Amino acid sequence: MRLMKYLMILLLSQHAWAGHPADAGMTMQHGTVAVPAGSQIPHIEALLVEDSMDGYNLLLHLTHFDLVPPLEGATASKVRNDGHTVLQGHLHLYINGKKVMRLYAPAVHLPETLLKDGMNSITVSVNNHQHETYTWQDKEIQSTLLIDTRSKNLIKNRFVWPAL
Repeated sequence: MRLMKYLMILLLSQHAWAGHPADAGMTMQHGTVAVPAGSQIPHIEALLVEDSMDGYNLLLHLTHFDLVPPLEGATASKVRNDGHTVLQGHLHLYINGKKVMRLYAPAVHLPETLLKDGMNSITVSVNNHQHETYTWQDKEIQSTLLIDTRSKNLIKNRFVWPAL
């Protein structure tokens, strides 16, 4: 049983770090773009908590990235008062390799129907408004949670790139 659990985590973790979920034959390939020189490197961390009524709440902590809707005249970055250039855009949410939605806020409710019973992967990538995923050191900036809906310890593993 322990070996099976280890193999499942290994399989899902390889999927999480294999790059954009679309690289594994899934839908919604948008491409990637390197973080421009002079911009701060975005960082994203995901947390999933059970909702008291249904499903789960995905909470995201972002640094060096501003979530903004794609408004007319919006730019890819802005210079803050401290002189740092911060990228702007949105997030893409993938569940088990399939793109579910765009996110313009750091929290979202995930109905239980979005997840299968047992092991699931939830990945959130940092994107510009052309839907390209930002990369740093040739790896996509993203956070992935491996969860088991059957377990009291919901989160089995987490992957974040870049790590702080």
